Amino acid sequence: MFAQRLWGVVSAVVVGLLLVAALGVGLLYQQGLRPFVVQTASMQPTLAPGELVMVKRAGQYSEGSMVTYHSSFLGGEVVTHRIVHVDRLHEVVVTQGDALGQPDQPIRPGQIIGVVRWHIPAVGRWFGALRRPWFLLVGLYMPCLLIIGSELQRLSSLRATGQHYNHSGSTERG
Repeated sequence: MFAQRLWGVVSAVVVGLLLVAALGVGLLYQQGLRPFVVQTASMQPTLAPGELVMVKRAGQYSEGSMVTYHSSFLGGEVVTHRIVHVDRLHEVVVTQGDALGQPDQPIRPGQIIGVVRWHIPAVGRWFGALRRPWFLLVGLYMPCLLIIGSELQRLSSLRATGQHYNHSGSTERG
């Protein structure tokens, strides 16, 4: 009996945390913010590998702003660097990593995903783990299967004792 109650509490907490996380991500997207994980040390000391950056599209971009963009030079890979020059005549932007000695290849403003609005140290590692198959298996699919199994076992025991489930969440004798 204690194990069932404990499992019920653990299940409720896991489901609650997943709902809060989904709601939080939904609110961020509604505000136009998109998360990206810093992959390299090119922006140190400002940004370290594993940091989560929140990026929002802007109408104009200015020198000194950190932007996230698709690099055609790197095969479309997403890069976060600082703008060092905006050439409005030729419609190009030049970026450079804070830790790098020379600027990147010029990019078109259309390649820019957005400006970095804020960043959170180390959280990107966890965010990146959410996309890994092992996390989906262990962190999402297994708990769901355990919850389903627990509920099927509970319903089976109710049926065996002649009780049935009503919509108010309680059981009654049939």
